[in-house]
Amino acid sequence: MSDPGSKLPIKIDEEDTKTLGNLTGLGQLEDCDQVIRSNGFTQVFGALALIVVYFICRNKTPWVYYPNIKNKPQHPCYQHNPGLFSWIGPLITTKDTQLLSMVGLDGFMFLQMLKLLYRICFFLSLIVVPFLCQWFYTIRGSKRDSQLFILLSLSDIKDIKVYWCILALAHIITAIVLYMVFIYYKRFVTLRQLYLAAPATMTSVSQMKKLSKELCDDQNAIDFINISSRTVIIDRLPPTIKNDLELLKYIESLKIGDIESVSLIHNTYRLQKMYEERDAVIQDIEKEIATSFVKIKKYFKAEKDKCRASFGELYTEDLERSTLALFESMNFTLEEKVKIFNNFCKYADKFFSKTFIGRSIINLHLVRLNEINKKILREKDRLEDTSKENQLDVPKANETLYVDMDVKNDVSFFSISQVLSFRKNSDLFSLDLPINRRKGFITFKDQRTAGIVRQTKLGTRVFSSNIEPAPAPHDVLWRNICRKEVSGYFLKLLSLGLYVLFNLFFLVIVVWIVKSLEIEKNTKNFLFKIVLQNPFIHSLYRGILAPLIYNILLFFVPIIIKALLHMEQNNSYSGLQVKLMYRLSLFLFFNAFLAMIILTSVLTFIEKIKAKTVTIESLISEFGSSIIRTSVFFFNTVVQRLCIGSVIVILKPSPFLYNWIVAPFAIYTRRQTQEREFSPPIDFGNHIPNILLILPMALVYSCVCPLMLVVSWAFYLFSYLVYRNELLYATRNDYESGGSHWKQCIRFILFSLLAFQVITAILTFSVEMYAVFYSFLPLIFLTFVFSEGLNMIFENSCENFPMNAPEERFLDRFSKKALEERHKILGEWKEIGEEVDEDVLPISELGFEDKTSELTKSYYKDPSTSMSIGNIILPQNFYKIVHFLRSFDKNDLFGLKK
Repeated sequence: MSDPGSKLPIKIDEEDTKTLGNLTGLGQLEDCDQVIRSNGFTQVFGALALIVVYFICRNKTPWVYYPNIKNKPQHPCYQHNPGLFSWIGPLITTKDTQLLSMVGLDGFMFLQMLKLLYRICFFLSLIVVPFLCQWFYTIRGSKRDSQLFILLSLSDIKDIKVYWCILALAHIITAIVLYMVFIYYKRFVTLRQLYLAAPATMTSVSQMKKLSKELCDDQNAIDFINISSRTVIIDRLPPTIKNDLELLKYIESLKIGDIESVSLIHNTYRLQKMYEERDAVIQDIEKEIATSFVKIKKYFKAEKDKCRASFGELYTEDLERSTLALFESMNFTLEEKVKIFNNFCKYADKFFSKTFIGRSIINLHLVRLNEINKKILREKDRLEDTSKENQLDVPKANETLYVDMDVKNDVSFFSISQVLSFRKNSDLFSLDLPINRRKGFITFKDQRTAGIVRQTKLGTRVFSSNIEPAPAPHDVLWRNICRKEVSGYFLKLLSLGLYVLFNLFFLVIVVWIVKSLEIEKNTKNFLFKIVLQNPFIHSLYRGILAPLIYNILLFFVPIIIKALLHMEQNNSYSGLQVKLMYRLSLFLFFNAFLAMIILTSVLTFIEKIKAKTVTIESLISEFGSSIIRTSVFFFNTVVQRLCIGSVIVILKPSPFLYNWIVAPFAIYTRRQTQEREFSPPIDFGNHIPNILLILPMALVYSCVCPLMLVVSWAFYLFSYLVYRNELLYATRNDYESGGSHWKQCIRFILFSLLAFQVITAILTFSVEMYAVFYSFLPLIFLTFVFSEGLNMIFENSCENFPMNAPEERFLDRFSKKALEERHKILGEWKEIGEEVDEDVLPISELGFEDKTSELTKSYYKDPSTSMSIGNIILPQNFYKIVHFLRSFDKNDLFGLKK
């Protein structure tokens, strides 16, 4: 009889087995108390140490830990912040209504998700933990000399009463989770409808104020955000439509409602790249001037004798202080600023960097800026030329939206006469593929019409125009929205295929990298030789290599998934975040949770193959027993996330180390300083999946290791406080999706519930409790049906416009009142030190003229113009200092007296 191991499709040798074993990093159940105790002490003391560091550094680096309240007296946390502990109070006392206004609906629903999860874990802990732990402890009788963790876990218990009890608890757990989800979802629907009616009412105050500054008025900012509630995207437009006027005529011919404005989407990808290049050049200019200014100040301080002789009594070692003593209140006109700037760039040559041929770098940057600006103007002219009106007749609806048939004289689907008259009947035989079709924005005069149009089918042709909601103008991902539909479809297929392959082969990639870094295969490397010679270091290296590679690759997973998502047809940044969140959640579920359980089964399964004792029953049994064996590993994982993992979120080591180690030795432009001290955007697509990952662990092990529910409850409660702090003090949300993350979170919660039921059923099968196993099947089926129904019902409620008059009146009343309140808040939201920046120079004043795109008058306009850099931000007091040097440098040490 042949060896079963020889028939395996993948050859797994002893080294692979060791690699997989190192990857799981599982401790033996025999010493689990010691493993848990040492991990717990390490995590608790590590977390306490990091918290002490946080308290010490918090007030010393405000731009890292509380940039949201900087110079904002109206912020609810502003008055409580200076003290060592007083900032904690607002985390508890800030009302939900204030919180919703401050952080927006996305941030608010993120916190509500955490609140839902810690309440679920709390209720389950009250019901499951006392009952099962006491029973597990009692049922063992004389075997109480075992580890305490095992005594309080299912472990090797095979009493059928216990498993029938687990079945009953599974029903209770399912009922609690579904009921809590239903209650929270029902409340979310109301908030979602209010957002759809007036998005500005549920967009964060900080984002609204930022837009208000850019648009020069609070009402403009409100209109800018609210326009998305009245706007839809229409695709598969006839290719003969070339401009907004032709699109308007076409839409009006369809009689779908009162139109306020339309905007045909043009392919501005090249234009965007040019603006990005121009922005980079402007920042290079700022960097060169900032560097030269530092050199000038150092020279002024170092060359005391020369400078004292040249400046006389006006000289002090501090150039800025010398200048402000004379010119502190002095202002300059734009003409004077341009003259000073040009003089500095031309004559401060000795302080600028040079090329290898001795040419000043600043002059090269200015030449590049001039060239790219000319390219931008030419590209805009080209776009306007291609959009000139070229037809008088509006495209007919029957050519794009439906098939026109003479049903009175001919209803045959395919006939010889039709084929013979092919030119006449070509419309009946064409595939109608959406090749070279256009897209556009349609803004209606009222939100009700836009809501109704979103819910309807515009045409009945197979590839007729589709209608979908439009994101806010600043949220549009123009690179993707300009993409052709057919190419976008194939890119989406490729993206999905690569995502599936990445999921399936992630662990294979890990094992391959680990094997390639094995010391035995790299004996020629000097460092590997040293490791190989020391048994302790060699053992340590082998132990940490696989987990290290695994976690490093996990770190890059979001970047890879986001790159794949960019290949798909995502029209908005917020939509991209939502998709990233869901894809990453599934990836982590399979590769950071389920894979760990399967790996332990694989290790034993390999041994059974070698022993020729493999059966389907033994494989299922092994999978079931691996659930118990992995309980220690996942318990420690949750403890790690609870302690050091949560503190790391608020400590933010990357910006912390950057600001304390790198920043003091680097030269920053004022733009870079402002960006560094501005609150960073929160990436829901990254944070939510890592938080949700604990839920399947809590549910799956709720009946195997009930204590998992307790640490999971603590994790979600602490995470709620941590992220409440982050959203109030330290982060912002640039792209409001109106709680779209919440819907995907609920999907994952229901998915985790099904995973709990399926894995628990497999566990009962593995111990030959077949009656209990079959009793699980109806529960799994009913949960699946209920989950799908719940998702479908709430999907319709969250996306569609209500058609009943009472609800419409309620939404209108709320929107009107909320918008008045929002306008009042924005008017009162003043920032200390909010004055005109004198050391800014518009590039248009240097002769680099731009022109407003004539493609559209809508807010949905050429994206590059609204987002590109239009000013050069110069060092603080630049004009005053240069004027001081020009006026009083008698010996012309700085070369500016020209």
